[in-house]
Amino acid sequence: MELVAPAGSPARMEMAFAWGADAVYAGADRYSLRARAENFPDGVLQASIAQAHAMGRPLYLAVNAFFDDELLEGLADFLLGLGVPGPAALIMSDPGAMAVACRVRPDLPIHVSTQANTMNAEAVRVWRDRFGARRVVLARELSLQQIARICRQVPDVEFEVFAHGAMCVAYSGRCIVSSYLTSRAFLAPGERMPGNIDRVRSASLGDCSQTCRWSYGLVEEKREGVVLNLVEDQGKTMLLSSRDLCMIDHLDRLEEAGVSAIKIEGRMKSLQYAAVTSGVYRDALNHLSGGRPVAADRRAFWHDELEALTRREYSTGFYFGDNEAFLPSQCDRKPPFLMAGTVHEKTGARMWRCRSSNMIRGDMCLSALLPGLQRVALDGYTLFDAGGQPAALVRAGEDFFLETEQALLPLSILRVVPAAKGQGMK
Repeated sequence: MELVAPAGSPARMEMAFAWGADAVYAGADRYSLRARAENFPDGVLQASIAQAHAMGRPLYLAVNAFFDDELLEGLADFLLGLGVPGPAALIMSDPGAMAVACRVRPDLPIHVSTQANTMNAEAVRVWRDRFGARRVVLARELSLQQIARICRQVPDVEFEVFAHGAMCVAYSGRCIVSSYLTSRAFLAPGERMPGNIDRVRSASLGDCSQTCRWSYGLVEEKREGVVLNLVEDQGKTMLLSSRDLCMIDHLDRLEEAGVSAIKIEGRMKSLQYAAVTSGVYRDALNHLSGGRPVAADRRAFWHDELEALTRREYSTGFYFGDNEAFLPSQCDRKPPFLMAGTVHEKTGARMWRCRSSNMIRGDMCLSALLPGLQRVALDGYTLFDAGGQPAALVRAGEDFFLETEQALLPLSILRVVPAAKGQGMK
């Protein structure tokens, strides 16, 4: 099975490929359902497409917004501007947009987005026969049994499914709650939008405000201004917040069902997320393809790394037809470490050029996770600023140098663990 990883930026694309992804999916600065991701502006997009082609790796371009007539007007020019050979495929959900793509860029294959919520073989045949779709990303609401039946009925189409990442409480992500709760019509007189919300945030246009992750209370009609707390666990509730999906233990079942590619959600997630999810699922797929049994400690390692990436609990979604998909998440797990930065290149015998993601102090306990999933404790390291001078502290977003006796690799992940330097790693 092909491993398709999220690339919310060129840096995340580079990270995903380095850590084991076969392909990535990305979005431009428009027409994609992740408007708040860094994304790929036009010039950067073309360069990244060319880079992926040079590496022999597919870059699938998400053009999966729902189009009104005004939005659709600019699509033809956008697709023509992608150049030749262009992305490996267009991920699309709107039939009108697919028709435009077929007309102006017949050379670009179409992959049907999960937003189209394809749930039966007849719909697959429509996408194939009308738009020449080569791959369909099936709806997340399908069970393994339903997926296997569709794969058997339409064997000449590839099928992709999500195997990991955040789940939307709405049916196949078709949500209007974000638009509703960020509309000024929803506000009481004199009330202001929470946080930095300054506009209607439409999930169908890639600008979801994550309203399903908010904590809610109950108001009784005749008790104006009195908010009743809804308590499920540990003093709060997240009624609409679904658990994240994790199928790391069941990739064999997906392969047996006839799935051609598994997808990781997360174009708005961090570099660490792109790296670790790509690395862990690559390792699991290598075990699967090689017919190797997975040792208990290796499987525990996968779970440790994946659970460190999210505050929400994991589930297997709808795949096994049970109620796991309906269990809400309390969003209260704390990660065991904080991403400190990334390693870029070796510049001396023991010196590495790095870039920080968060503040690093010289007395912090650092570790590294290398491509290939090797953990390294960085005992006795020294920090230097971008000019090569010793530094007691590196601020977030700065280039710096790290001197260490430990062997690292380019695009390794640096992490801060909650222990004083010199106390060793747990």
